[in-house]
Amino acid sequence: MGTFYTGCRIENVEVRSKAAAIPKILVDTESEYTWVAETNTLEGLNLRVDPRLKKLVAAGPVLAA
Repeated sequence: MGTFYTGCRIENVEVRSKAAAIPKILVDTESEYTWVAETNTLEGLNLRVDPRLKKLVAAGPVLAA
């Protein structure tokens, strides 16, 4: 799909006050790793790319086996 820029906010799940807003972050839909320390790929963050709007959106509920 390619690359695009978007904004995001990264929070510590245990201490929500520890957060960082990133106004412009590069999303590479072909990448398997992220530069953000101790986070995961889009799948690990339960996100997907909306190619028409060029933004990240929630991927929906995670089904348990």
